[in-house]
Amino acid sequence: MIRHGDEIVEKQKGQNAINVDEILTYYPAITKPNNHDLRIVQDNGNIFYAKQINGHFIAIEEVLTGRNKIKFVTAWNINGSLNDKMIKKLGLPHYLRQTGVSARAKNST
Repeated sequence: MIRHGDEIVEKQKGQNAINVDEILTYYPAITKPNNHDLRIVQDNGNIFYAKQINGHFIAIEEVLTGRNKIKFVTAWNINGSLNDKMIKKLGLPHYLRQTGVSARAKNST
């Protein structure tokens, strides 16, 4: 919540701050199998999920902390469409290069 929950900082970046209520709503829903538009398992073991919701998308990152244990790391509420440009902005361009997979979000609500 420190980084992406600060309304002033996020507004300067043209984004929306994410609050605890949004995390409690979206986190369990987006991380369920087949309920996200994009899922990336990173080299460091972190898992990145994203889901397009109307004119913005919610992105969530979690980390594997041990055998069958997952811990929430951070979340974003980002204006715009989930696409390759946004994935690069979030620091995941190496995934797009290595796999050749594109971020193609479904139109979902």
